[in-house]
This record gives sequence, C-alpha cells and structure tokens, in this order.
Amino acid sequence: MSTLFVNTINEKTSGNGIAIPGHVVQMQFASNSTAITITTNNSYVDVVTLNFTLKFSNSKLFIMYTIQGVQVGTNTNSRLTPRGVRDGSTYLWTSNANFWTVSRNDDFRHGGWAYNHYDTPNTTNQITYKLQAKYDDPGSGGSINKDSNSGGSSIAIMEIAQ
Repeated sequence: MSTLFVNTINEKTSGNGIAIPGHVVQMQFASNSTAITITTNNSYVDVVTLNFTLKFSNSKLFIMYTIQGVQVGTNTNSRLTPRGVRDGSTYLWTSNANFWTVSRNDDFRHGGWAYNHYDTPNTTNQITYKLQAKYDDPGSGGSINKDSNSGGSSIAIMEIAQ
C-alpha cells in the first residue's frame, strides 16, 4: 500500500479544481445583530445580505436562514413575514411567523425562526442572497434583532459539489 503526502494541490487551469460529489466545497456566513424597527405595514426591509460566488456552476447550495423578531405593543395578533431573496428579484421562499396574543397583557412577544432552502443557480457569477422581513399589522412597532444577546439574524450558505 502507498501513501501520498502533499502540501498543496494547484489547479493547472483555473476552474478545474477538485470536486467530490456530495462534499462541501465552501461555506460562508453573514449575520446582523443590529436592531431594526418596522412600523409600516407590508414594507420589506433587508435584514442580512450575503454575496456568494460558486466555485462550480453545477453545485447545489444549502442555505440556512435564522431570524429573531419581537412584537411590541398589545396588538391581538401580528405576523412577521420573512423571505429569502436571490439577486433582488427571485423570491426563494416566503413564510408567515405569527406572534399570538398571550393570556396576560404582555407588551413584548419574542420569536425565533429558522428556514432551510436548496438553490441551484447554475452560474459562477457572484450572487447576492438576502433575508428580508416585513410585519403585517406591526402595532406599536415590530423589531428584528431587538435583543443583541440573541445572536441576531443570519444566513449561512454551503456549496455542495455534484
């Protein structure tokens, strides 16, 4: 049996690196723990932005989003609507994250949500991924990342070789 030891493997031709199907080629992460207050109905705001360039055009991306929200005030029910966006106009997913009335007169209702999505953009050009959110009926104001100790909201992307 032989053993191969190397310090570095360099591509002879750019873009022809090693791609082992099913393995992670690269991972990138972006987060935002700055508080964002939303007082307008149905207006999406950018929460986290991550620019990502694939190494291989046929790779699949596994994207993980997390968002922290707080409903402020005594509205009966309010809904945070987060979504994932690619390059400003391709909506990858949308969800409703509800804050429901609690039995006591609580002025703050906290929530944290996680979303996973697969994307196959078929390019090696830079792609901009965004986590956006809006409040339907924000009452006295809905906040994103209100408590900086919560870790805030984030996007993590893993490129998976095919």
